[in-house]
Formats: sequence, C-alpha cells, structure tokens
Amino acid sequence: MKVGYNTRIRHGALVYRELDNMRSPLVTTFHETLGSCFASTLKDMLGSAVCESVYGLLERNGITGGEICNRFDDTVTVLTKVLGTSSRVLVHRTVVEMFRQYSQRAEFSYQDSLRDRLIVLKEAVVANHLTPKNRHTPQPRMRSRTIQKWPR
Repeated sequence: MKVGYNTRIRHGALVYRELDNMRSPLVTTFHETLGSCFASTLKDMLGSAVCESVYGLLERNGITGGEICNRFDDTVTVLTKVLGTSSRVLVHRTVVEMFRQYSQRAEFSYQDSLRDRLIVLKEAVVANHLTPKNRHTPQPRMRSRTIQKWPR
C-alpha cells in the first residue's frame, strides 16, 4: 500500500473479514443453501459411504462440515487436488442446484467459471432479496378470533 495515497482504503483481506462479520441474513441463507446443495449433490452422486470419506478428507485439510459453505473456494481446491478434474462435475452440479433453489436460470456452460457464476448469483440474491425454495420466511400469524355460538 502506498503511503499517502488514500489512507481510508484498507487492505482487501481485512475488509472481507469485516464484511463477513456483518453479513446479512440473505447472505447467511445463501451460504447455508450452498452447504445444503453441496451435501445433497455429494450424496446423490457418490453415495453415503463415499460422502463420509469426502467429509473426512476435507476435515483432514482443515475444513469441517460446518465450514464448507463459508470456505467453498477452499473446498473446491481440496477436491480438485484429490479428485482432479472430476471434482468439477460435483461443483458444477452444486452450482446448478443453487441456481435452481433460487429459481434462476443456469445459463452457463460446463467450461464457464463456476466461481464467477456463484458470485453473480449471490449478488442477485442480495440485490433482489431472493430466498431459496427450501427456505421460506415465516408469515405473520393472524390472531384467530373465537366465535361464540349463541345458545339455541
């Protein structure tokens, strides 16, 4: 960072860490949905036994089950390192499922940057206040009035 350039602009990593702490409920829901889509894709494609092995592999690389959604880039890196290019199939299907959950068209090819597609979806979720299909905001309950019956 240049001295005297603009002291109000902070280093990028610090800003991202601070933004993570002030995350909106929409972004939190987005990350939870990402974790859910990854888990279901993993189970559907590889089965329960292999799924547990993959979670064990991620844990050995410092990514616990609860951190997968917040550290999805790291998750993809570990999977790519271990599974090679076949991991892209898992990631692609996860991203397509994310688009489906948010009722958005997945208009991208297998070769497109899946990370960029997730960023675009996240921006659309925040800008348009989208919620996933599997999560509905609770509707306010109306008070039920008891109707008294008149004696006959």
